[in-house]
Amino acid sequence: MAPPISDQTFRVPRPPLPRNAVLLGFVASAAVVAVTVVRVEEWTGIIILDVACVLGLVWLCALTGHRVVYWVSKRKQRLHVGPTGLCLEQGAFRQRVAWDSITQVEIRREADVIVKLDVYTAQGRELELQEFERLPELLSLVQAGIPPTVPVKQA
Repeated sequence: MAPPISDQTFRVPRPPLPRNAVLLGFVASAAVVAVTVVRVEEWTGIIILDVACVLGLVWLCALTGHRVVYWVSKRKQRLHVGPTGLCLEQGAFRQRVAWDSITQVEIRREADVIVKLDVYTAQGRELELQEFERLPELLSLVQAGIPPTVPVKQA
């Protein structure tokens, strides 16, 4: 019999800031400043405030485009792996899957890299695990936890 699985937690890592977002911010800021300098004859506090607000909006759009989806959907998503099974946690929501209820595990790879694990029970697909850190380690823990008769398929 295999030794019991120790408790481990996996998270969805924060996406890196793409370089093109910073470049977009600088280009758009330069365009806003250039157009404003050419068109404005008299600089007042209101015009400076307007330009500052437009520049703030430009940087808000440039820097948060892809991060908003992460922040809303995955920022508090965790997967706990332990001796009794898996527990997917997102905020107050928890979905538990016991090792003995798992009927199939499906591995999806792209260019020999694991990108997704699907965990099935008798009710169908229970967990769709993707974007988690250390997916190969997670797969080995799942394989150690499930009964040996459960098929692990490559998709």
